[in-house]
Amino acid sequence: MKLSFLLTIPILLSVAACSEPIELTAANREEGTNKCLAEVGEAVEQVNAERKLAEEKPYLFDREREDFYDNFRWGFLISDEYTKVTILDGYCKQRELKRKGYFGNVGYIEYLEQPLDGMGESEVKQVIASYGFKWSEED
Repeated sequence: MKLSFLLTIPILLSVAACSEPIELTAANREEGTNKCLAEVGEAVEQVNAERKLAEEKPYLFDREREDFYDNFRWGFLISDEYTKVTILDGYCKQRELKRKGYFGNVGYIEYLEQPLDGMGESEVKQVIASYGFKWSEED
């Protein structure tokens, strides 16, 4: 009898650890989606600004430079002599969280990467642009 009680303690502890409160960052699905899309939009604007900077000042777009990542957070989304990069879409994808009635979303930038040297195949890729927001549909 005492042994079976001791075996239930780890189960109770694991249930307590999994029932951590979820920090809600949006009131509902619409607000969460709007906030996520706004962050994705800001990221796409930043990509466009970095592309313009690389075009206007190509000497800055050198991965060997010490300050490269200070100027180009999204440098992999800028075409270079080896690869053409085309931004296809920015979107948010809803996901259900582990707790029933709780949801979140993640924002992505989808892009097409095409090798210019004919080596390899074109590939559609995604990168996270927003870690999204969480909401509950429970009353």
